[in-house]
Amino acid sequence: MKRAFIRSLWGVYDDSHRVLKRRYGMDEDIRLIKENQFSEPFITYVFGEDNLKKLNSQGVDNCVLLTKEPFAFDLVENQYRNKLQVWKQAMEDFDEIVFLDWDLDLIKDFLLTTGKSLKKKNLSKHV
Repeated sequence: MKRAFIRSLWGVYDDSHRVLKRRYGMDEDIRLIKENQFSEPFITYVFGEDNLKKLNSQGVDNCVLLTKEPFAFDLVENQYRNKLQVWKQAMEDFDEIVFLDWDLDLIKDFLLTTGKSLKKKNLSKHV
């Protein structure tokens, strides 16, 4: 059984629209995750070579580059289709995944508190 915690990164630095501005805040979220004592190892699916370089410069090195372009779908009209593309690829690579947004900080050991429920394959009782 192949399991993984996954995250993703797409987008460009652009402040012309409120949705596009979100990319600026992710760098701080990534920094906080790297400093979090409860962070679990994760794989990051990345859109864009520049985003990959930025992640690597922040110490995130377990990355999968999905495309050289910074997004697969329009960032304003279809931004979450990018996330669905990540889930699709991750489910081809793994049997089970836990997707974590960058602004999600674990506050206790995830594996100790919920790891057993992952093995049961019945997450609905634990969410």
